[in-house]
Amino acid sequence: MSSGLQIGIMDLMNHLIGALDAPFAGAVVFGVHFDGHLVVEALLVAVIVFLLFQKSYQPQKRPLTRKEIDQLCDEWVPEPLHPAITMEMEIEPPVLESDEGVHWGIQNGLFLSRSTVKLFKHNDMKALENILEEIALEDKRVKKVLNRRFIVVEAIYQNSGQMVPLDEIIRLKEKYKFRVLVDESNSFGVLGKTGRGLTEHYGIPIQKVDIITAGMGYALATTGGFCTGSAKVVDHQRLSGAGYCFSASLPPYLASAAITAIDVLEESHELLVRLQENVTLLWNDVGG
Repeated sequence: MSSGLQIGIMDLMNHLIGALDAPFAGAVVFGVHFDGHLVVEALLVAVIVFLLFQKSYQPQKRPLTRKEIDQLCDEWVPEPLHPAITMEMEIEPPVLESDEGVHWGIQNGLFLSRSTVKLFKHNDMKALENILEEIALEDKRVKKVLNRRFIVVEAIYQNSGQMVPLDEIIRLKEKYKFRVLVDESNSFGVLGKTGRGLTEHYGIPIQKVDIITAGMGYALATTGGFCTGSAKVVDHQRLSGAGYCFSASLPPYLASAAITAIDVLEESHELLVRLQENVTLLWNDVGG
């Protein structure tokens, strides 16, 4: 095997020597024939060294004059961070119809929503219907497409203790094609046979109320709150509130306390009966 390998190596060396001695190994530069390629390579090396030592162009280093600075500032046009907003991209702000007697938390939410807010007289369904009628006539006049529109009320108003007539709200909602947002902070765990709130008290299917919100610092004796509705509403909340999952999430022990309170309400209906009797007794005594 060793003798065969030596023979193979010798053959390879002979082929290389023959290739280097071949006529095409030479070069022709400017019509002059060079038998060897070494002269050409030396010439290329000399050119490369010459280019490496050439000084690159450098502008004259001097401070700009006041006139040049002003001219540059006048000619500079900042580029926007987002594309220009066209008519197709403009979105009309939502319209919110709210009772003027809602508590501070809802008032603050209405302000932060940057929506078109219209207030109607406290618990006055006639005043609410008049405003809804005006909006409907205006939409019909300008042929405006229906946008996000909500009627915002409390189940039991924190500032007055009055109960909203949910049956009338649902009637107006269906007549004028609005959505309804009901805050049940003061009614969840209080109204209804099982404490499910205003819809159970009125016997209205909960599906007719688009969004239900409630704070858990009342009947559930914990903190935080919840917002619920149809599957589309829940999906929208999860998508829009993804940034708050870690910065404003409910601590586990408080969530566990809320779940335990709900379990107590489901298992002990006599607590609701006793509560409603006490409320009735207090209301009659104070009212009398």
